[in-house]
Amino acid sequence: MDQDESSAPALSRGIELIRLLRREPLKLEAIAKYTSFPKASLLRLLDTLIGCGVVSRAPETMHYSLLQDLVPLAPGRVDFASRRQEVMEQLSHLAGATCEWYEWRDGAPEICARVEDQQAAIRVKAQMGFRRRLGDELEAVAQVYYRFVPPTKESFWIWSEGVKTKLGKAEVTASLKEVQQQGCGIDVDSNIHGIVRLAVPVCDELGRLRAILALARPFHPRLNLSRQESLHLLQKAVENLNSILPAELPVFPSKSPRKPQKTQVKS
Repeated sequence: MDQDESSAPALSRGIELIRLLRREPLKLEAIAKYTSFPKASLLRLLDTLIGCGVVSRAPETMHYSLLQDLVPLAPGRVDFASRRQEVMEQLSHLAGATCEWYEWRDGAPEICARVEDQQAAIRVKAQMGFRRRLGDELEAVAQVYYRFVPPTKESFWIWSEGVKTKLGKAEVTASLKEVQQQGCGIDVDSNIHGIVRLAVPVCDELGRLRAILALARPFHPRLNLSRQESLHLLQKAVENLNSILPAELPVFPSKSPRKPQKTQVKS
């Protein structure tokens, strides 16, 4: 389609940029030459794609590289993706929070779908493509993960009253037991960005963890919805999606990924 004939020129140009960067990383001048887009418009488009986690720019070489690509979906997957979008939009609206969908990608839970609360005064920083590190912090998403995958480490930390608070083995065990009983992971306090999360598992008929659905919002002592009300909304959303989970949706591992061992070099 000709750019002038498109009813959404910014969208069609964004797709053209993705297809162009699919070949190789390029500098701004080369992209402008290939596309003939005005540089001001091109910079805005690239900044938008960077903000969405689709494109990155190397500060040393100034090359733009593609982080996420457009992949044709099977009909069943398309139906699921549109239904998931509808469910997440409704959930975000009712809860007044940003809704995040995590799948297992490259050894970590990654945000693969996201609906932002447009009314929030503080924006959630984690964008599409963000991978949540399974490190020493026992935040809401990690709590859900470790409910299914017993942790190999004995101590973690959480945010509590604005500071990092260490949890020993007994406290971690008690915390994960509570996650199992409540069916959700909960942040006790806001993180360094002022955000708290409530997360629930999305399982298939065999009880395997296939995704994690989370609500993220700025912390406030008087939230519009209680945690119990938010949990109810999350669970209803999961019920709406459980029966149509696509077969190709990745399954979370049943064991914690092992860290590569360092090889000692004899001097």
